[in-house]
Amino acid sequence: MRKMRAILTSVAFAIALVVGANPAPAAAIAPDNQGPQCTDIKDRGGTSYRVVPDPGPTGAAQFHFEFFLATAPCSYATYYLYITDSSGASVRTATYPATAGNDLLTLCDTNKFCYTQTFGATPGGAPTPIFVTGASVIGGHTADTTPTVQYVLCDANSADPTYPDCPIGDNSWDQ
Repeated sequence: MRKMRAILTSVAFAIALVVGANPAPAAAIAPDNQGPQCTDIKDRGGTSYRVVPDPGPTGAAQFHFEFFLATAPCSYATYYLYITDSSGASVRTATYPATAGNDLLTLCDTNKFCYTQTFGATPGGAPTPIFVTGASVIGGHTADTTPTVQYVLCDANSADPTYPDCPIGDNSWDQ
């Protein structure tokens, strides 16, 4: 009985240490995709990284991102959106629920998160490409991650070659 208590105490201590750790960006974490449905990241949509106001190229670089879960989020999971620049340096991290030092992902529908951020003046004040990765985490365990996708700053001004014209592309984000 004492041996069992000692083992349980050790396991509880180890879990407490892991829960307090902030996970690294999802690209460095191997997901097991074995989490509950509420941690299954299914898709992205309504995403853009463009110069506003239209039709650029002078204005602000505004990024809007949406992603969907298989079901409503769990109260015991944390959801991450990692945004990096072309050098791999962190530009922003957003979480739901809020975590210290990070932006907030907004629950904008039953199973949909939204995030909007302005990255600076254009041209030259904002990163041209950004890279986005998502993750769902229960304690210190990564339940699901997404592929990293790249967004290139675009504008609606077809007469100006400063930025490419904003395309309409495939929004799937499921692996």
